Amino acid sequence: MRHGLFLPPFDELAHPQYLSELAQQAEAAGWEGVFLWDHLVYPNVPQLVDPWIALTAIAGATRTIKLGPMVTPLPRRRPWGLARQVAALDLLSDGRLVLGVGRGDLRGGEFATFGEELDRRVRGEMLDESLSLLHQLLSGARVERRGKHYLVEGAQFLPTPHQQPLPTWVAARWPNRAALRRAARYQGVFVIQVERPEEILELRSLLAGFGVGDRPFEIVMAMAPGRDPDLGRRRELPGTSPGSARLTCVEPRWRESWQPAHRRPEPEIAEERRVGVAGLTSPLGGEYGTHPRRRSESTAQLSAASGNRSSREKNNE
Repeated sequence: MRHGLFLPPFDELAHPQYLSELAQQAEAAGWEGVFLWDHLVYPNVPQLVDPWIALTAIAGATRTIKLGPMVTPLPRRRPWGLARQVAALDLLSDGRLVLGVGRGDLRGGEFATFGEELDRRVRGEMLDESLSLLHQLLSGARVERRGKHYLVEGAQFLPTPHQQPLPTWVAARWPNRAALRRAARYQGVFVIQVERPEEILELRSLLAGFGVGDRPFEIVMAMAPGRDPDLGRRRELPGTSPGSARLTCVEPRWRESWQPAHRRPEPEIAEERRVGVAGLTSPLGGEYGTHPRRRSESTAQLSAASGNRSSREKNNE
């Protein structure tokens, strides 16, 4: 089992440099991944930074952690433009990119706001077609494709990503079998709304039936601090104490249910179930350009703001 952070790049987190510094500190503490939400707009969020620019900053500032969007709604992206971004980011990170993708959620309003496709069935078709096309383009082969939603006439994209195939995790809201069947064609599933251990067993059984078999495949879950039974894997970031307030929206779970967990670094382990991100003070002074927050400001305030975002997200599900 591996562990990563799941961050909304909103408000106080809406700056690539701050996110890259946070990722550096998470890497030093033994976390194995940093993933960012991918939104254009979000309810009641006045500040939001582009996750792909922030991930570029994170890739340049770190050496070992996995990173990626979690998740990018493909029906509002041009697959050829995304293919260029994906290849560049995987090369920059020396093969550490994981691409999280999904159909997109209408509740935040970002599809309607910009006149994007609203029909669920059509967005599912677009996701399937764009995923297939995306991986064709990333292979470096010359692509000729005339589909229902996308047309490519003789394009060849080079250089290719460092990883072949590029690890792709497909979002699936439990127990949506169509989404799980789609995810089974790739390298992992980011499963939403699994609550009980017996559901994990059922999920694994369904994935096996959809053809996952014995090949490497990752089941990925987001869990709030305090709910993870794997207490020995808890990490503290430098400069925090067990009494620090918790940054409640930053804890996804990488559950390597299909393969043995790899050997991991041994950071100091927290004795209680908490994530000691809050209370961490940024090491540099000054301002982020026009960003309203000073770098010397305590992330205890950051924690409180992000915790509110997490609560709002849960209320909207």
